[in-house]
Amino acid sequence: MLKTAAAIGYADPSRGGDTDHRLSGSLSLLHESGVNFTAAGGRDSMDGGDNPIFYYVKLGYRAKLVDYGGTSFAIDYY
Repeated sequence: MLKTAAAIGYADPSRGGDTDHRLSGSLSLLHESGVNFTAAGGRDSMDGGDNPIFYYVKLGYRAKLVDYGGTSFAIDYY
């Protein structure tokens, strides 16, 4: 079984500042084996032409190594 979650967001900050609008989104996947993956990204549209972006990815593993709780391992890059 594979669980998924996704989201997208849009912001239009009309009250001052240099940002005209912001768009971002993410996607997460969790396999029943415990392997999981997340990716996210976003972009600002700004006055003056400088439009910063970001990307994020994560690969992880969820396990139950001890009886009293779960254990998670992950490596990510931003």
